[in-house]
Amino acid sequence: MRLLVALLALLLLTGPATTVGATCSVDVPCRAGEGEYVMITPPNFDATRPTGILVFFHGFADTPRGILTNSKIAEVAAREGLVLVMPIGHDKRWYARVADGLPRDDVAFVRAVTADVASRMNVDRNLRVASGYSAGGFMTWFIACYAPDMFTAYLPVSGAFIEPIPDKGCPGGPVRLRHVHGTADTTVPMAGRRVNSGFRQADVRASIAVMAMTNHCLAPPEMTMDETEDCAAWTRACAPQSALALCTNGGGHNFDARHVAQGLAWVKALKPL
Repeated sequence: MRLLVALLALLLLTGPATTVGATCSVDVPCRAGEGEYVMITPPNFDATRPTGILVFFHGFADTPRGILTNSKIAEVAAREGLVLVMPIGHDKRWYARVADGLPRDDVAFVRAVTADVASRMNVDRNLRVASGYSAGGFMTWFIACYAPDMFTAYLPVSGAFIEPIPDKGCPGGPVRLRHVHGTADTTVPMAGRRVNSGFRQADVRASIAVMAMTNHCLAPPEMTMDETEDCAAWTRACAPQSALALCTNGGGHNFDARHVAQGLAWVKALKPL
């Protein structure tokens, strides 16, 4: 009997790590709220130790499997020692706007995902990063504006606000956000455009201006340039603990996990929360 009790105690202690690896794969995703998600753990992962998470939102008509197949996002997360979490869009899309009659409340869904992840592992509360590409970038912006408490930093790529822009600033308050966009992007152009479903992609620079207002930035940005991109960073006279950057390159509408890696380096260079 004592041996049986000891074995049961051991199973309880090792349960979370086994559960993460066994039930959150691309083939067998985890269920949370009104949807599912995929989780990939880094090498030497220990579910009992505080570990940062990178939540990545796929693009329109894509899936976590497609992202993993066609990009190096898993390598980036593994190299940084982060757990990669990929929510699955409803019908392969995200509802990154306030409107009646939407098939799913995606903010509520993402909250359910992060809560489920936290029940399976010891999440480092100071390193919870959200990123996304294209439609996933719009979703990243939406959460940053309306539910910023979910994550400590936001790294959207090729997707800003869906109109109408919250012209008085985001109700959620100041955030840490670094946006990357290709100036030759015609799918999500810098100036925005109306799409077939009737909504309009917002102007990227107008979106950044709203976030600068939200962060209470009173001084102009500092500019940096290198061989691959130009960055404007709002670092002076802004709300405490906030940070904002817009980095542009000459590319089109293509996802490169390198942009997420650069964003994570940017996050780690900021002062701790």
